Amino acid sequence: MVISRPYLIQENGIRIALHVLPGSSKTAWAGLYGDRLKLKLTEKAIDGAANNALIAFLSKFLDQPKSSITILRGHTNKDKTVFVAGNTKSIMEKLDELLASDYPNA
Repeated sequence: MVISRPYLIQENGIRIALHVLPGSSKTAWAGLYGDRLKLKLTEKAIDGAANNALIAFLSKFLDQPKSSITILRGHTNKDKTVFVAGNTKSIMEKLDELLASDYPNA
């Protein structure tokens, strides 16, 4: 059985498929939603607050500068595609570790 990952390695970074739930009681990974990583955010989707919180969370989680993270699709949608420029090996290791976990902070 082939298990697809919610990310795609590219030459200068990684593209990540996310399902974001703004306005949640806590900010935390929440497993998978189909073929996307599910992320709960406390910020509400008002005036870009949830998108800003998403970038800040990913920056901290992936240990990458905020300036390296771009929302490619889904600015006004729960399903988002983000691109993280940087060391693909380091980013991939963090994502694979997350995928192998039981999402203890969910």
